[in-house]
Amino acid sequence: MSTPNITVVGLDAATFDVIDPLLEAGELRVRRSDAAELNDIRDGALTFEELQAMAGALQRRVEAVKTTALPAQVDPVFVEQMLLELVRSTARASIEP
Repeated sequence: MSTPNITVVGLDAATFDVIDPLLEAGELRVRRSDAAELNDIRDGALTFEELQAMAGALQRRVEAVKTTALPAQVDPVFVEQMLLELVRSTARASIEP
């Protein structure tokens, strides 16, 4: 069953699907593409060597992310301008037919 593309009080349907069980039953349910792998880890189905290999691969991904084209410092004026434009465009979109 696919979730309709709707927005409820600023939340898209996918976000609402995650938050609703938390509000209703105090349970957080998050769909993850690697859920089976995480269950295998939890259940002890992987060997220590397999876990080490997974950790090594994750560490390499983390190291790769460290080399980014993003600036070292945040430009607060740029961020404020971008946020204001986002708010304005969202407001315009909400009142236009």
